[in-house]
Amino acid sequence: MTTQASEILKYAGAKWRTGACPLEDYFLLEREVNPFPALSSACWRGYVGHWSIEDSRLYLEKLTGDDGEVHSIFPLAKVFPGHTANRAFAHWYNGDMLLEDKIDPALYKGCEGMTRPALVLKIRRGRLMAEEVVDRPDVDLLEPWTSLAS
Repeated sequence: MTTQASEILKYAGAKWRTGACPLEDYFLLEREVNPFPALSSACWRGYVGHWSIEDSRLYLEKLTGDDGEVHSIFPLAKVFPGHTANRAFAHWYNGDMLLEDKIDPALYKGCEGMTRPALVLKIRRGRLMAEEVVDRPDVDLLEPWTSLAS
């Protein structure tokens, strides 16, 4: 299996990579078809979500991906018709987000920039409910991980 492109999350003054894909839960809940074509085996979902947590709320800030010709920023209205704000509150998302790969521009060169211990953020109805620091020496850093939607 090809390692998938990670979602990006701004949290606590840093950028993190996570295997959690909150927008996929939205598509399932709303019985929507993912409108992004999978043009690469490195990103079967066809997009990368850029998220942030502000005031304990999870927001989708932008979507990036390839539109067939060039790397693009997709308007949020492609998923949320009529949406005009510059971000969307992820009220639909219930899950645990594993933040295992802190992006440090000075260090990040593949796995060398990955940090431990990891953080697990518990999100319920789009709100940060808890943060847990976990030591994960038993986990391969390249192991795929997805949200535990509940």
